[in-house]
Amino acid sequence: MAGGLSGRRFTAAVVRAAPVGFNPEATLAKTINLATLARSAGADLPVFPEAFLSSYPRVSTSGRSSARGAMLGATCSSAAGTRRSTCRVG
Repeated sequence: MAGGLSGRRFTAAVVRAAPVGFNPEATLAKTINLATLARSAGADLPVFPEAFLSSYPRVSTSGRSSARGAMLGATCSSAAGTRRSTCRVG
């Protein structure tokens, strides 16, 4: 993966937010704002929920959440007294 993040340490910001339902323009504006906030907090990579820019609401009409983080097999731990977590996928 030439030119990528391979072999280099980076800080990821896990964005826990919902899109603006059925409003792609407002969702894009929210995405830009959240990515800018993550960058100003020192993150190299903002990570948004799956299908965040789809403009669908967070919960579908069937009542199931679109979040599938558990399917990635991510193991995360938080440092006591901080809002920082370390996650390993796989």
